Amino acid sequence: VRDEFHDCRHRGVFTATALGAFMLGSGMAIGGACPGMVAAQLGSGVSTAYATLIGCMVGALAYGLSEPYIEKWINLGPKFKHFYFNDSIHKPYWPFGVVLFLGATSVVIILEVVVASWREENPLPNQRCEVFGCNAWPPWASGILLGLLQIPAIHVIKDTLGSSTAYRSIAALTTHGVPEKHRETHFSRFSAAKFGWSKWWQVVYLCSAVVGSALSAWSSNSFKLAEGIHPAAGFIGGVLMLFGSNLAAGCTSGHGISGLSLLNTSSFVAVPCMFAGGIATAFIYNAASDTYLG
Repeated sequence: VRDEFHDCRHRGVFTATALGAFMLGSGMAIGGACPGMVAAQLGSGVSTAYATLIGCMVGALAYGLSEPYIEKWINLGPKFKHFYFNDSIHKPYWPFGVVLFLGATSVVIILEVVVASWREENPLPNQRCEVFGCNAWPPWASGILLGLLQIPAIHVIKDTLGSSTAYRSIAALTTHGVPEKHRETHFSRFSAAKFGWSKWWQVVYLCSAVVGSALSAWSSNSFKLAEGIHPAAGFIGGVLMLFGSNLAAGCTSGHGISGLSLLNTSSFVAVPCMFAGGIATAFIYNAASDTYLG
């Protein structure tokens, strides 16, 4: 399962992983979602989620078509010498797994107790106490449940959680009329996304997220209550998210949830760069709002 990120080893640390993750974070800040969150927005009736979805598809298509022409720049600079952080210092996995668990738990406690409770930041306060009648669950509880999904994913699908491959698999349909030899030469990214459960399970995963989100919104009477963003922002954010996640060989789920938990070296570069891209974009947005938007 840890071999899923081997593709990152052959790419430049800065020209692919860091840059792609920065673009992904910037796209998330602009579009107000991550590749997986787009499915939840569609299901819950966010009015402009369609624009973000279209942008995601365009971003995946743009990267697949352009990769053969930018590959020499992607591979420039230093590369990862080891797939896994613990292997780089010749130590077993478990001590670092424990440290990562304790560190993540500490961050959650600090954010919830010291900074601000999630209830104070929830734009749609819970009116009902039933589990399926809540507009929102505690983020820490939802995170635990999401993380536990790795267990069936690994044992049943033989893969880890991720979302961006779903968009690539769908975008690859645009080249299925091209002869296979030509596809492998000019559209290698799409050629690898052939039909089959190993490539298309993420599509089922995202479609299921749409259904689950719709059921949740219906049971909590919150369908279409969440505000959308400007369609142009959603589209631009979607393009940046999927182009960036393909360049970085992973999205927020792939690097943030799966990669870090597996101690993949590339994920320890990608995740901070995602935050950097989002924070930098937020600062630019705030500065522009006073000058141009306010």
